[in-house]
Amino acid sequence: MDRAMYQIQVLQVAVLFGCISAVITSPCSQANLNSDLSSCLSSIVTSSKDKNLFWFGTQYFIRCPNPWASLDCFNYHPYRADSLISRVFGPGYSLNETLVTKYLNVTFETGTGTYSGCGNEWTVTESRRLELDPTLATVYKPWSVRKRPTMTWEANQSELYTIIVYDAGSLINHGLIINIPGNDVNSAEIFKDYHGPMKSTPTPNVYSFLLFKQSGRIQLSEEWRKLLADSMAQYNMTDAVEYLNLTGPVGMNWMRVTMDPYAMQNMINIRLLYTCPYLISQAVGNHNRTFIPRDPKLTVGVDVTFSPTALTFTSCCTKYSKPSRTFKLNPLGDASVDSWDVRSDATPVPDFMALGFYNQMKNFTGKTFTLLCVDPDVPRSTAGTQERPLLHWMVVNIPEGRVAEGYTAQSYRGPRPPDAAHYYYFLLYEQTDTVNTSETGNYTTPPNSRFLFDISSFVSDNSLRLVGVNWFVAEPDEYTRYTSAASGGNVTSLCAGQPNFDTPCPISGSTKWQLTLTQIFILNLLCIFLFGI
Repeated sequence: MDRAMYQIQVLQVAVLFGCISAVITSPCSQANLNSDLSSCLSSIVTSSKDKNLFWFGTQYFIRCPNPWASLDCFNYHPYRADSLISRVFGPGYSLNETLVTKYLNVTFETGTGTYSGCGNEWTVTESRRLELDPTLATVYKPWSVRKRPTMTWEANQSELYTIIVYDAGSLINHGLIINIPGNDVNSAEIFKDYHGPMKSTPTPNVYSFLLFKQSGRIQLSEEWRKLLADSMAQYNMTDAVEYLNLTGPVGMNWMRVTMDPYAMQNMINIRLLYTCPYLISQAVGNHNRTFIPRDPKLTVGVDVTFSPTALTFTSCCTKYSKPSRTFKLNPLGDASVDSWDVRSDATPVPDFMALGFYNQMKNFTGKTFTLLCVDPDVPRSTAGTQERPLLHWMVVNIPEGRVAEGYTAQSYRGPRPPDAAHYYYFLLYEQTDTVNTSETGNYTTPPNSRFLFDISSFVSDNSLRLVGVNWFVAEPDEYTRYTSAASGGNVTSLCAGQPNFDTPCPISGSTKWQLTLTQIFILNLLCIFLFGI
């Protein structure tokens, strides 16, 4: 790693943890802007020409030796290393550094709100102010920068300016504001209003804010109106600057933006991309489970739907009635479920979606899968351990994602945690060959049971690759106590501390009174018969 990149990363850590000292400061901090603007502008120019700084630079060839291997490697220019300047203006462009004389302040107000994304509701309760600093490696999320920012710079009100907001990675026009009098954006012609990034893959992308000085008022031809209105920027940026007769850029700023559920859901809504497995990968990679890699590269979304029927049962002397309903697991939100909703007879229905372009989301042509459900939190080592979990479900040789056509080696069994909250994982593996169904029972102890499932050997022996994960959390509740008692468990122990529990179960006051009257009536008859009274 070169010295400049190291300093940027150190500075980023300092910013994130609020530990910036007098020694390590941004050259574009407010104090430095007031005292040494030239150092800030020089740093911006240097960074804009650095081919090692952004994902489309020299690091791209290391990270993506095959440009088509993943969605996160997609690159319009996969065989050249770009700086920000060469990416925006072309590899032959030479930046006139002497023109960069203004610092373009870009400030976002994040706002608050709630949005849906990848099956979960996300709520932002605190609004923040974000001031972009291009000399820092701070990474933002699309939700935070979705609204048009405040953009200011030092200018004479008799001058006219243009701002172009440009996605340097995907070559998309994110905003064009022309005929700005001085720095009064509100009085300008907003030809194409700012629209925020919809970054839905992990590697941070770069969105640039470019300030140009106009030679006079711009009047667009019909041809250029059509070209500039196209978000996909079907034109050469150098040609656009020349046509508009712009000088500059005279100021630059940019931001790095990575994925979030807000952008992912927007890509789903417009039927362009499906990338939710990236979020699942990030979340489950922190679970510290032996059968899940620390940095999983999941490529399939696994939706799991339950439709339990209505249920009435008595547990620990209390009668419960549960309604029927249909719901999907929500591992990214509150993964907790009630055990009666995921009981054994509420057979789960999985649905698979491939990471990538939306129109290919259901394309599993030629692929075969194995689906497992395991509980690694079993308290008894004779039933399961972290390394050899309890097996709750196994379906192998699933053709092209159609679970109903696979071979069910073990039927689904609902949770019955006896001690505390347990995690139950649905694990989807892609097969390289047909799994021998006569051998699936050999991976439990004893064979053909659910206990001590040797998941590591099963995956290794069958050359399986983990491609999708879902999960829920269940804990002891009235239904698990009911099923445990029905299976011969010690009712007194299971129900200890539960309200209304007694041995035997108490009866209602009215029933008690009716029984007492009956007993009195019988006693009276006995007295009459025996003593004639």
